[in-house]
Amino acid sequence: MNHGRRLRILALIAAALTAPLAATMHASAFTPRVPPGSLGVNAQFLMGFAGPLTPAQKSAQLDEVRALGIGLMRMDAEWQGVEPVAPDLVTGAHTYHWNALDLAVSLMAQHGIHWAPIVDYGTTWASATNDEFSPPRDDTAWSAYASALAHRYGPGGSFWSTNPTLPYLPVKTWEIWNEQNAGFWNYPRCETHTVGVDIGPQRYADLFMSARAAITAFDPAARIMVGGLVPITTPSSSACTVQEFLAGMRAHRSDLAVDVIAVHIYDGRGAGAVLSELAVLRHTIDSLGWTAGIPFDLNENGWPVGGNGFGMTDQQRGDMLATVADQALRSNCNVTGYVPHTWLTAEQNPANGEDWFGVGNPVTPSSPHGSAIAYGSMVQTLQGTGSTAPDPSTVVLC
Repeated sequence: MNHGRRLRILALIAAALTAPLAATMHASAFTPRVPPGSLGVNAQFLMGFAGPLTPAQKSAQLDEVRALGIGLMRMDAEWQGVEPVAPDLVTGAHTYHWNALDLAVSLMAQHGIHWAPIVDYGTTWASATNDEFSPPRDDTAWSAYASALAHRYGPGGSFWSTNPTLPYLPVKTWEIWNEQNAGFWNYPRCETHTVGVDIGPQRYADLFMSARAAITAFDPAARIMVGGLVPITTPSSSACTVQEFLAGMRAHRSDLAVDVIAVHIYDGRGAGAVLSELAVLRHTIDSLGWTAGIPFDLNENGWPVGGNGFGMTDQQRGDMLATVADQALRSNCNVTGYVPHTWLTAEQNPANGEDWFGVGNPVTPSSPHGSAIAYGSMVQTLQGTGSTAPDPSTVVLC
C-alpha cells in the first residue's frame, strides 16, 4: 500500500471510530437511495470461530471493507462454539464462552461495521442425535442462548457497557438458522411434501418463535428474520420449496410473527436470472397470504471465479454484484438488504469452487479484487456517498 493510500485509510478509520451511531465514514454527497445497513458482505471465512487469520490480518481486511463503504457483515453466532458443554446438572447454570465472538464484534465495531448475526446451529449435547446441525430436543436451552446473545450484543447489552470506547453498534436484526429448508437442517424436512404433515417446517416454526420470544423480551424493537431459504422451485427428495416450508410454518403456528424473510439465490446464468428468481419468490410468498410485501433480505448470492464453479471472470462477477445490488434494492419487490457471499475465501484448491467466491484478496489485503471495488462503488452510490447520485427511479421487477 502506498503512503498516501495508507494515510487516507487511517484517517477514514479514525473518523469512523469517533462518529456517532448512525454516521458513515463519508458524508452523504447525495440523497441516499437506501437506508444505512442495507448493503453488506458475508464474512464467515474472514471472521469465523475457526478462521485461520490472526486479529491483525482480519483488521487489515476490514480496513479495505470499510474503505469501500461497506458497513455490514453477516457472520454466524454458532451455539456450539459459545456453549460447547451442557448447563450444570444441579444448578442449571449456563457457561458461555464469548471470547471469539467478542473479538469479532470488537474488530468490526472498531472499523464502524455492524454485525448481522445468524443465530445457529444446534449443539451436540442438546441434540437427540449428537449432531450440531440438528435442532435441539427442546427449546429451553436454545431460548436461553438466544436471550444471552441479545443481552450481550443487543441495545444496552453487556458487551457495549463493558467496552465503552468502541463505537456503539448494537445488533437490531437477528437471523434464525440458515438454509433450514435444505442443507443445514439434519432433521426431517418435507418428506411427504404435504403442508401440515411434514414436521420440518413445524419444528423450525417452534424454534423460530422461541428465539423470537427470548430476544424480544429483552429488545421489543428487534427484527427477527427467517433464516436464509434456498429457492427450490420443485420438490426434490426431502428438501422443501420455499412455498411449502413457509406454508408449513404458517399452518403450524397461528401466532407466527415474521419481520423479514432471508433468501439465498445462486445462479450461474448471471444477474438477470437472480433477479427473475427474486421476482418469482416475491409472488410465491405473497400468494401464501402474508402481509403484502413482507421484506426480503437477499443475504447470500455470489459467483466463484475458479474451481468447479460457474466459470465467471472477476470482472463479470463485479458487474453482476453491482447489478443485483442496484436492481434489487431499487425494485418494487421490497428487498431491504443485500449481503453477497462473500468477502474472503481461501483461494487454494483449484478444484473447489467454494474456495473462489471471495472478493477480497487473502494474500494482499490492500488489493481487493476488482469485483470488490465494483460492488463497493455501487454500495457507495446507493448510500449517497459515491461520486454520482443514485438513480431515484424504481425498477419494476415484481
